[in-house]
Amino acid sequence: MNNFRKEVCVESFSEALYAWELQADRLELCSHLDKDGLTPPIEMVRIVVNAIDIPVKVMIRPREGNFVYSKAEIDEMCASIEKFKELKVAGFVLGVLKKDDTINETALKKLLKATGDIPVTFHKAIDKTYDILQSVETLKKYSQVKYILTSGGEATADAGLEMLKKMHDAADYVLEIIPAGNITDRNVNRLHAKLQQPYYHGRKLVGKLL
Repeated sequence: MNNFRKEVCVESFSEALYAWELQADRLELCSHLDKDGLTPPIEMVRIVVNAIDIPVKVMIRPREGNFVYSKAEIDEMCASIEKFKELKVAGFVLGVLKKDDTINETALKKLLKATGDIPVTFHKAIDKTYDILQSVETLKKYSQVKYILTSGGEATADAGLEMLKKMHDAADYVLEIIPAGNITDRNVNRLHAKLQQPYYHGRKLVGKLL
């Protein structure tokens, strides 16, 4: 039996159901994975959380592209969070940066006020920051941020392996690092032998979806 868990990224009810049947431990629900994942429709979230008996996190990302958002976009993200909170989702996945490639703490505080006591994952926006380890220190200040989803600043978890180890040390058990980036059922055991994290994230962690 594996001593780690699998968080699978899905973009439809059929994928969510299939991943659950294939023993996923947790889901991240998005739309438009061809655009690296955007906020999903509320009705899809409602159907998934009512039908599936594992935790479901929801992506909060209003558009593709960078993670530097306008005030209107931050307001839109907060409004989405308020709607999803009624559905008993297990967590929110989000990330906000400033033009200087640091975390936008002003925007983050506003989003965390909206999420309330629902756990937050700061997603791979952290990989775009100019100092990833300093970004970890920044996120440690916010108790609602429980997880960091990251490939260690690289395109894949394999390439970012050494940074992932450093991020784990910097997180100092205040935050949980969730490795991501081309992690599949074929390489997760090898990566776990090197990283020893509780959760791994991927599209194909339980095999190829529908």
